[in-house]
Amino acid sequence: MTGRASAKGTKLYRSGRSLIALGAAIVWAALVVTQAYAHALLIKSNPSANAILKEAPAQVELFFSESVAPGLSTI
Repeated sequence: MTGRASAKGTKLYRSGRSLIALGAAIVWAALVVTQAYAHALLIKSNPSANAILKEAPAQVELFFSESVAPGLSTI
């Protein structure tokens, strides 16, 4: 009977170590991995966002964080 109890204890010890290793890997990934941005961000616009205008502007200017491919972009 002690052999079975010892085997069960060893299995629990191994599964506990596996859970600790998995938890450590998840924490490491959350802290170390940086976020990738797939799209350019709108930095500013002219007229500015939420501006209240008396009439429609002749043109609208948009400024992005990186260059934008004209063939793939629409407004």
